[in-house]
This record gives sequence, structure tokens and C-alpha cells, in this order.
Amino acid sequence: MYENFAKNELKNNLFEYATSELSQDAFICWLASYAHEEAEKDKALNECARKMLEMFVKEFEGKNFKLLNVERQVDNVDVLLTVDCEGVIYKIIVEDKTYTDVHDNQLNRYRDNLKKQKIEDKFIIKGVYYKTGFQSDLSSVKEAEYQPIGREEMLELMKPYTGKTNNQIFISYYNYWNSKQKLVDLYKSLPVSEWSWWAVYGFYDYLKEKLEKSNMVCWYGDVSNPAGGFECLAIWLNNDQDKIIVKDTTKE
Repeated sequence: MYENFAKNELKNNLFEYATSELSQDAFICWLASYAHEEAEKDKALNECARKMLEMFVKEFEGKNFKLLNVERQVDNVDVLLTVDCEGVIYKIIVEDKTYTDVHDNQLNRYRDNLKKQKIEDKFIIKGVYYKTGFQSDLSSVKEAEYQPIGREEMLELMKPYTGKTNNQIFISYYNYWNSKQKLVDLYKSLPVSEWSWWAVYGFYDYLKEKLEKSNMVCWYGDVSNPAGGFECLAIWLNNDQDKIIVKDTTKE
């Protein structure tokens, strides 16, 4: 046990221990704050923060915009960003999830609650759904008109800046999720018997993307039972109830 710990390249990584969604909320707020005009001068982080806002709201690309405010847990909203883009005020709701999914119509409720605020100045509301784990069904996210942003998109955004800053918070966050992505990608090279659940879900996610291009419906997720449960993949034709069930046995 202790020998394995000593070999763990992430043993001193903050995010190995700060794994809650609240920690991830804090990171998003912290990185976004570098887009503010009065932020600490770190060219890499200043630029990355602005690129992140452009990723969140496509309308910002190529325009002059200013970050006005960063807030957490406003009426249960994980992160609320206020941005002035060429005289138009935007309120950006960022719903952050690691391994849990949306529930109780929360995305629509957050938008509706924000609309009810009695503020003289009008603003445009944008929603971002930031998910670092896996989620098979994003239909409720898209129906609520939130922009889905996943782990891979964030890693791609951050990667060019990892060699341009010495900030350990930034580097640690990137290294933590990049290490998880490496576990996901092992389904491409390891025998099935050696897959972790990360690789299993990585393979399921790959299959889902391919099958849905062929008029197939695909769902995957954890199925609980008294024996400990399993990671399940279900495939069926559109409008067809006949399903093929693929059962992961890595827990057995």
C-alpha cells in the first residue's frame, strides 16, 4: 500500500484530495478571475481565462469583453459570472458536475430564478454545463439550452498554457484531470480484462458516439444491485424496445 502511494505521481497533487464539486467550483471561479482587468499579471492565466469565457459563450469570440464579477452559490447556482461584452451584460450560469448528474429540473430553475431578479439593467442569460466525469444522456442539458463542456475540452484549452506558467494550482488541476484522461484512453491499448471503470466508460462513450450515427440509441451507467452492481451499456434501435445489454464484469 505505502509503496504504491510512493510511486503515485499525483501524491502531492491538491486535487487528489480536493475532489468535491465545491473544489471544482472554486477552481472555475479562480481561473475566471484572471480575466478581470485588475487580476494578478500572469500572461498565460490571463489569456487562458479569457479563452475559457469565449469557450463558455461563443458570442465573445473576436469581441471586446470585460469580466465584471465572479460569484459562487448565488441561489444555489454553482458559479455565476457577469460579463460586459461591448455594452451588453451577460450573466453566465456555470453548473459544475464531477460524477453526479442534473436533477429536479435544476438547470431551468436557475435560469428562471435569475430572470425574476428585479434589476433595472437588462441582461442576457447563458448557461454552461461543465462535466468532468461521464454522463450518457445530455438531453436535459441541451433542452435547457446550456452549453455542455467536458473534461477533454477543458484539457485542450489548458494544455498550451501549462508550459507558460509556474502557477501550481493551474498545473495541478490540469495534471489531475489529464491523469484521469490517460486512464480513459487505456481502452485503446489494454486488454479488456485490465480495464478500470475509467477505461470501461471511455469505451462506452466511444461506442455511443459511433452507434448514434447509425440510428442507434445508446445509454450507459452504473446499475446497482445487492451483488455490488455493474457498469452497463444498453443499445437499441430508434423507436425499438428490443435492447442489447453489455455488462462490464470488472467489479466481479
